[in-house]
Amino acid sequence: MRTMAIAYLTLSAVGVATALFCGGPYWASPGASVGDFTAQAFVNNPSSTLGADLVVVYVAVNLWLVVEGRRLGMKHLWLYLLLNTVIAVAAGWALFLAMREREPEPGPPVANPVLSFVYFALSAAGIATLVIWGLPCIASGAGLADFVRQAFVNGPAATLSIDLLVCWAIANLWMLTEGRRLGMGRLWIYVLLDTAVALAAGLAGFLAIRARSGPRR
Repeated sequence: MRTMAIAYLTLSAVGVATALFCGGPYWASPGASVGDFTAQAFVNNPSSTLGADLVVVYVAVNLWLVVEGRRLGMKHLWLYLLLNTVIAVAAGWALFLAMREREPEPGPPVANPVLSFVYFALSAAGIATLVIWGLPCIASGAGLADFVRQAFVNGPAATLSIDLLVCWAIANLWMLTEGRRLGMGRLWIYVLLDTAVALAAGLAGFLAIRARSGPRR
């Protein structure tokens, strides 16, 4: 579908642009390093909540990308993994989805209980990020405005936070489209989970059900 491909390409471009806008000044500064970037990105509970959520999303997306890409016989999967790692998760993931739209209409995925279990574990890890870093924020009485301010406290933290926001848009667009194509029910549950709890919780939960509901080998 041309419209969906354009939407995904747009989101990929947004992912690249935000990474360059927020992270570019940091990497251009003296003393920039992966270790310091990580330290600044996880400097407080709000930024750690979103940063850890993005890490789990990164694992879930890359795992699905490789499995799905091989299932469809797509080439150059390493390029999407590289973009996810070096630029932004939103950049590589959305580009992969755009290229996937060019492939023949895929049939339902083959049921894979082991893969489904892994996705369920990643969904639980997403929930854990909220419990470990998010609940202390809630318990402290911090409001939404203060949470956002701390999540965007510096360039590295803002880079991961915005990447997660773009991934949220990608995830919900894809889950609703893919879920309807496969006839999956209660899609609102995944949207609620990835909005109110953690993106990894809803996305990996959707992937787990998707991997379990297809025909068996």
